[in-house]
Amino acid sequence: MTSEQPKIAALLLAAGRSSRFGGDKLAAKIHERSILERSATVVAKTNCYWRIAVTAPASPHPPALGFQSIENKERDEGIASSIRLGVSWAEDVGADGVLIALADMPYVETHHFQALIDRALAAPVQLSFTTVGDRRMAPAAFLKRWFPALLALHGDEGARAIIRDAPNDASVEAPIESLRDIDQPDDLMS
Repeated sequence: MTSEQPKIAALLLAAGRSSRFGGDKLAAKIHERSILERSATVVAKTNCYWRIAVTAPASPHPPALGFQSIENKERDEGIASSIRLGVSWAEDVGADGVLIALADMPYVETHHFQALIDRALAAPVQLSFTTVGDRRMAPAAFLKRWFPALLALHGDEGARAIIRDAPNDASVEAPIESLRDIDQPDDLMS
């Protein structure tokens, strides 16, 4: 990294199939705003230098809030394909790290995303992840030393193994209610 402000790329993963939802869950509304719009708005408020939305091919969702869309034609493989695509893009532009956010988690707050970035920049291990009690999960942030490991991911596990093996001091606690994801229509009601 250079002595200037590190340039972090926000990767909003929005290429899922919504199979359990039974339709386009990112278009579903919560208080008059789509799930995707709510998630993108919060991520856009971080101090990330770039904002990338990794979307499904021919996504009906236009880029918004300064996000550039990248189509994931390999999305059937699972979330790892979206991570690889976003990290490859970040590597190509010379990003110092990535913030990985999930579009179907519309309740995460900006201060949590920013805390993940700040922790990754300060932690010797150069990554951070979210915790609720003993549970480790996304969203997470990774500096560029982790790009090779992220580019080697496959399947639908995402970066779970990397996060599992990281030291506890790389964690950022979040309230459980902010980490609810939308997988089924009933999730909108609770």
